[in-house]
Amino acid sequence: MTEASVGKLCGRPLSAADLETIRRTIDAAAPPLRAEVARRVCGALGWHDTLGRPKLMSCRVGLLRLHRAGLIALPAPRNGNGNGNGRGLAKQPAAWPAERPLGGTVGQLSGLR
Repeated sequence: MTEASVGKLCGRPLSAADLETIRRTIDAAAPPLRAEVARRVCGALGWHDTLGRPKLMSCRVGLLRLHRAGLIALPAPRNGNGNGNGRGLAKQPAAWPAERPLGGTVGQLSGLR
């Protein structure tokens, strides 16, 4: 008899046993970092690409989706970031300098890259 599927995770069927394996892996991760959890989950569930490398980014995306859905509890992010990449937004200048036409050929202009 086949096990019932809970849903799909990154295009892969996810069973209740897989979900329980993920929960146990999160509890056993030392240090409790999301990257370490993803490495362990890839190993436990056999999530590898055709070259045998773990699908870490797909796994991390899937784990975050499960966390946001309330199905698992991931460790807190090590570097909290409110905007997705840990860096603040760059402030734009209040006023841009006025445009001015350039004369001559490109060869005559210095400092261009």
